[in-house]
Amino acid sequence: SPTAPVTRPPVSSRTAVVTLGPAGVDSVVPDADCPHTITDELLVDGSAYATAVKAGTPVALPLYRCAGGTGFDPLRIRLVGFREGLWFRIVEKGARVSLEIKSLADYSEYFWGAGYSGDYPFQTAQGHYPSFEWDTIPKWISYRKKPNRKDSKFNQTEIESIAATNNISWYGLVSQEEILDVAEGLKRANPQYKQLLYWNSFSYWGEPIDTFNEDWLKFKVVNGKRWYMTMQNNKYVYLPNTTNKRRYYNHAIPAMQKWWIDHALMMTSKPSIDGVFCDATRSNMGTDHSDMIEDLMNLLPSNVIKMGNFLRQRDSYRYGDDGTPIPHNGNRWRMPYSDGSYLENVHDGPTNQPEGQSLIVSMQLAREALWKGKVIFWNGAPYNCLDDCTVTEEEMAAYIKPTLAEYLIVAERYGYYNFAVTPVATDNPAWMWNTGGMDEFKRPLGRPLGPPVRVGNKFTRHFEHVSVMLTVGDDGKNEGTFVGKEWN
Repeated sequence: SPTAPVTRPPVSSRTAVVTLGPAGVDSVVPDADCPHTITDELLVDGSAYATAVKAGTPVALPLYRCAGGTGFDPLRIRLVGFREGLWFRIVEKGARVSLEIKSLADYSEYFWGAGYSGDYPFQTAQGHYPSFEWDTIPKWISYRKKPNRKDSKFNQTEIESIAATNNISWYGLVSQEEILDVAEGLKRANPQYKQLLYWNSFSYWGEPIDTFNEDWLKFKVVNGKRWYMTMQNNKYVYLPNTTNKRRYYNHAIPAMQKWWIDHALMMTSKPSIDGVFCDATRSNMGTDHSDMIEDLMNLLPSNVIKMGNFLRQRDSYRYGDDGTPIPHNGNRWRMPYSDGSYLENVHDGPTNQPEGQSLIVSMQLAREALWKGKVIFWNGAPYNCLDDCTVTEEEMAAYIKPTLAEYLIVAERYGYYNFAVTPVATDNPAWMWNTGGMDEFKRPLGRPLGPPVRVGNKFTRHFEHVSVMLTVGDDGKNEGTFVGKEWN
């Protein structure tokens, strides 16, 4: 276990140690008010703590009393020995300083928290997962090139670079032959590499597929001609010319669903394709669209990786056809039939949600999934500039700090991080889309020494080679702080 109990934590006379018994605080050394006045660090040892913590019933364990509050620098607070599946926060009430503990499955405190309910089972099979090591930051990546150009295909140098600095990726929107060529090249460069088919569940775009029937798209007939549905100015519209635009599947047609499922099954039968990444999945429970996705996931063999753009905190509720909000559980209901989730737009929440809470809930969704044995792709992109990238390398070096801190607060086994400002490799230098050459990905990480803990708007965590602090700003601006021999 990456957070195995540390029953004999290394301490010094400058460390205040709070030892928990089965039900709460057993001893505090030194036993004095305001321990930060005579020590430098607070360590809470939960090795013996055995009280069950259920969703909806967090517990608060008084640690000590101090009129000045917690007192310790958040980076000087460590939790060790606790069992997995818990979320921790240091809270102050009057002169009392307590450790609040809740279940990772408990979202009740958040905006629209009533939209979350229930639980989902732990993953049992992980033998088909990508490799994972704590030596350095484990990475995933997505990439593509502009079509219909002489340089529209990835060359050998680019393929070897991808395989050398990442564990897993998805690729699609090009011909079947090119998808397989890239996948086979990645396997030659790194036999342990995992490659997923990018498969959009909502729109038909990219290189045409010869087995597809355009009768399966949404369209209307105007003056005897088809106008297909597409997106324009963030609105769905029907246009007479949809060249180079996304067009949308009509999920009500059974033949379309069968084709979509069969194509993914055929592609994943190829030795170089290890799984499917299903994108554009936001749809209500019980719709033809959602049922089609579930059917594919259930039909894929057990040794195929089943990923999707699933977990999303702003989907704690979704609206029905009549405009009524429907509890939607952050799409956690998709986890039983998948191996994990990519998380995007983690900073965006519903109107009136407190600033910063979207990120906090997203981190909890990711930690819950990792605790339950799922794969998580954490997206550290500060934005997506696509074809208009004017960012400098210096700006990239600044942008990575808060999002890497987010990932390290989340990280557990089979959690992967990507940082880029665009997936488009055409006309962009490698440091924009394949960032594995950045210093942060070369620095030693090591195993986590315990779970993250929240103190006010700061989250901290300690690894063998670095300590990290994420500050979640109430203005939408976050900060990442790293302390370590090779990180300063």
